Amino acid sequence: MSDKFIDLVSMEMGGQVVEVTDESLSPGIGLIKREAPKETNGVRMSRQAYDGWETRRNNPRVEQSEFITFSFVFPGTIQGFNLDTRGIRVSDLPREVKLEAMVLGQERWVTLMEPTKLNPNGENFFMSEEFVSTIYDHVRLTIFRDGGISRLRIYGTVKRPPVTNLSQRTS
Repeated sequence: MSDKFIDLVSMEMGGQVVEVTDESLSPGIGLIKREAPKETNGVRMSRQAYDGWETRRNNPRVEQSEFITFSFVFPGTIQGFNLDTRGIRVSDLPREVKLEAMVLGQERWVTLMEPTKLNPNGENFFMSEEFVSTIYDHVRLTIFRDGGISRLRIYGTVKRPPVTNLSQRTS
C-alpha cells in the first residue's frame, strides 16, 4: 500500500501532535517516526527506550481511554492505515483502539475504525474505499484503556481543498 499512497501524518509530511492525553511512558510523536519500530523481544524497556506511544498503566480515569490527535500539513483522502504493534509486549497492548478523522473545514469527526482489538507484534493494515471521497486534515487515535502502539501510518492522497469561485460571489 505504501508504494501507491503517501503517509499523510508522517513527520516528513509535517504531521504534528496537536493534543495528547498521556505521555507518561513515551511521547506521542514517536508514533509517526519514519523508521521501523525497535524490536524488544518481550523485554521491558526503560522510559528513554520506548519506541512509539505508550501511556501509564492502571489508569484511574473513569473514561478509561487515552487519545492522541495529529494534524496533516496537507489535507487528503484516506485509503487505509496501519497500526503497528511491533516491539510492544502483548501485556502492554491496549484492549482496543479506535481511529477517527476530521473532515476538512468542519468540526466533525468521522469514525474510520470502530473499537477494534489489534494483533500483537505486527502490522495491522486496514483499507477502505469508503473514505476516499472526503478530504480530511486531522486524525485521532483512541486507545482503550491504556497501553502502547509503535507506529501509526495514514495512507492516502494529498488533495487541494475546493476553491471558491470569486466571480460568483455576491456583494
